[in-house]
Amino acid sequence: MPSQVRRLSDLCLHDAELLAFEQELQSLFSSPEPFWPIPLWSAVAIMSLKKDRTVCSLIYVLWDHVREYPAKEDWPFSESPTRWMYDELDLAADHQGAFLHRILFSDGGIVEIPFSSALISIVTLPSADEGAAKRRTA
Repeated sequence: MPSQVRRLSDLCLHDAELLAFEQELQSLFSSPEPFWPIPLWSAVAIMSLKKDRTVCSLIYVLWDHVREYPAKEDWPFSESPTRWMYDELDLAADHQGAFLHRILFSDGGIVEIPFSSALISIVTLPSADEGAAKRRTA
């Protein structure tokens, strides 16, 4: 397992609040008649979460489209704020070097992220006392 996937699997994001989830898909050709006979594109997905005083951004390089599944009608858990409950990381069948990250959220929604590489950015926010002290000295 590549080191970035191992690092992703080691994260403990249970109960982290989902701040944002964005996807960007872009064609690699700007002209209507590319030289390549198949469509080529690049895509990334960025998920930002907050747990305690830490903001974690997961940046995925995608090999396919992200799939989002809504909650069942009788979902028993909280819908707001949306929190990370459980996740699974798997090797993708029939795609060498590709992975699937499935995430269940507290609102019952499931996101399936097909990725080939991932980056993790973690920022620790200052405590209320640290923030007030910095504002006084500025």
